[in-house]
Amino acid sequence: MDECIIEMLLIVNKDTSFGRSPSAYKKIIEASEEVIFSPKDLKFKEQSFKYNISEYGSNKETIFVKLTLSDVNEDNLITFSKLTRLFKKISSESNLGSTQIIWDDISKYYSIQAYPLIHEIENLMRKLITKFMIHNVGLSWTKDSVPKEFSEALKKSEKNTEYNEHNLMYQVDFIELSDFIFKSYRELEIADLIRKLTPLEFEDLNRDIFSDLKKIVPRTNWEKFFESNIDAKSDTIIKNWSALYRLRCKVAHNRDFTKQDLDEVIRLTNILKPILKKAIDKTETLTIDPKEKEELTSQFENEFSNNTKTDEELYKEGVLDLYLKIRHLYQLTHSKNENLNSYYKVIQTTFQNVLFDEKFKAEDVLNLIDISTNDDTLRKCDNFEIHDLMTICHSIKELVNFKISSIEAGLDEADRDER
Repeated sequence: MDECIIEMLLIVNKDTSFGRSPSAYKKIIEASEEVIFSPKDLKFKEQSFKYNISEYGSNKETIFVKLTLSDVNEDNLITFSKLTRLFKKISSESNLGSTQIIWDDISKYYSIQAYPLIHEIENLMRKLITKFMIHNVGLSWTKDSVPKEFSEALKKSEKNTEYNEHNLMYQVDFIELSDFIFKSYRELEIADLIRKLTPLEFEDLNRDIFSDLKKIVPRTNWEKFFESNIDAKSDTIIKNWSALYRLRCKVAHNRDFTKQDLDEVIRLTNILKPILKKAIDKTETLTIDPKEKEELTSQFENEFSNNTKTDEELYKEGVLDLYLKIRHLYQLTHSKNENLNSYYKVIQTTFQNVLFDEKFKAEDVLNLIDISTNDDTLRKCDNFEIHDLMTICHSIKELVNFKISSIEAGLDEADRDER
């Protein structure tokens, strides 16, 4: 491995009664009886490391002490990690101040080892989706299922100068890749089922109606096409994929990445790799009827056609659409003469009078709106957090849509009775 260096900035409170200089700080470290300093080296757990400690500046409240540790190799890397944690612990427990890492080659070393493992799994998922669609929908699946404005935008993008139709999956983010295979879809929306059932009598119920009832139960494409032949459940794969995504974000955004993180990447990729490879092989033996092909094309378009927009833009649009649905429900259940200027009043009143017995509250919607209207807060959310917020938004929207459909179906029935 290349030379490994850690640089720490020790931010020492000036009002502390000890440790107000580099030499005093060294004595505090030695008092732990775990570290022994010599003029150029320090000894910790039978390992020696080079160090340099010096004052780095000060202000009215604090003194800055810079500590650099080096002479690290693969044999003593774990011990070296323990040493850096000891420095942080002593600074905290002695109330000297705080410790900030300003250069960390340990994270760099472990991240470099993790990257090819994550890269392989990510591209196996892309291969699975591409092969699944080409084999079962046809060679023209990207032309047929991707809106023209999206494909044109990809071609014109400076980032995608080598774009071609079958490289589309490489434009899709890691966390979104799994949605197409592992996200639950309804073949028939609840609102459509309500409209279909409302005019019927009990004696009208038959096998076709029962078949429609089953279509409202959400199922994943994994459950429909793969699970019977591969011993792996959708929810287990999603859980592992999400955990791997969090670790991928650490690597991608240069965050602290430890030996434990690398071990977890190895564990997760070892679980996911054989599952994805089996699924890739399975794509060649699947039999899919024409109606399912249409559904797959529609699902693909719904999942990936919005890639020209950022997650933040999609989230804002989703929250706005949710509010418009709540506003429509408010108008259905309240006097048309009431003032609709206050979104706060519309949401609070609707949940208080119409959705009071549901698992979501007005505060959940108001929180979604607060985040969507505060760009500073939204920028601090990573892709995974935005994905979770969008899931909540979608769940509340389903609840509101169901209530709207129920009310409108009742109104339609009342109109028929009057006629």
